[in-house]
Parts: sequence; C-alpha cells; structure tokens
Amino acid sequence: MRKTLLILFGSLGLGIAGAFGQASVSNIVDTGLPVLDAADILPVAGTVVNETKVVFSGSATDVAGSGAGETVSGVDRVEYRISGYKSWRRATLTARGTAATDFFFTVSIPKGKTRTVFIRVRDRKRNESDTIGRRITHSKIIVRTSSGTDSGTVTPPIGGTPTPFGG
Repeated sequence: MRKTLLILFGSLGLGIAGAFGQASVSNIVDTGLPVLDAADILPVAGTVVNETKVVFSGSATDVAGSGAGETVSGVDRVEYRISGYKSWRRATLTARGTAATDFFFTVSIPKGKTRTVFIRVRDRKRNESDTIGRRITHSKIIVRTSSGTDSGTVTPPIGGTPTPFGG
C-alpha cells in the first residue's frame, strides 16, 4: 500500500510535501518583495542606550506579486549588519516560512560609541526587501538631579532605574 501511494503522488507531481498541503517552493510564483514594518522595529532610530547589549525586534511580511497566480513563498530570513562590518547575520524568527513572522536579535554597542544597524528580509524565492537602518548610541552620561539638599536621584539616560542618593 505504501509504495502505491508514493507512486501515485509521484505521478501526479505532488511529492510527499504536496500530498500533505505544504507547497514546494519551486512550484510557487512569487515576484513580490517582502517588507519590514519600519514603524514596528525597535529600538527606534536615534535611541540612546546605557546598556552595551541592545535587543532589536520587529515584524517581516512576504507579499505576493501582482501577476496572475502569484502567491507568497514565505519569509525565509531576516538579516542584520552592523556598520563597519561586511557580513550579514541572521535574526531569530518566530515563524520561518510563513507569510508573516516576528524577529529579534541582540547587538553589542561599545560604550560611548554610535552604531548603525541595517536590517533586511528575504523570502523563500530570494526576493529581498529594502534595507532599513537604525542608528543607536551608547551613552555613559548619568543625569543627576537634586532638590537643593544633599539628596536627589541618579537616573541613567534611557532604560535605567533611578537611584536615590543622600538623605
């Protein structure tokens, strides 16, 4: 029985994946470019951080082309590159191969430095989105406020916890 089913599927051009509803990428027509939702990518451009490890996150979507019979092939990868480096690295995807997925990755920003992180997405037919850049600055500055006495609060610029001082 098993051999008969495989022969039947093979003669219909379905293959095992096609028999269970998973389309083979080679049979898909997808000329549409995938997209990154720029408004959804965090941190936003120009962010100043006080931590050297910065987590980026966002969403990517594969879009079908406008031709007859076009469909989406699914998001294959989201890649990022740090200014000054040539190689692209892969972000972690929550649902690879689907029409839409969330992604995240962590980048190190040296103390007192600014880096631009470039992000792009590719679908399973190798269509590539426009590249989006995010300029992030690490700040060593700590803001100190006081009420005129010998007490007050030390507050890191962004993402830190205020620390009371004095008495």
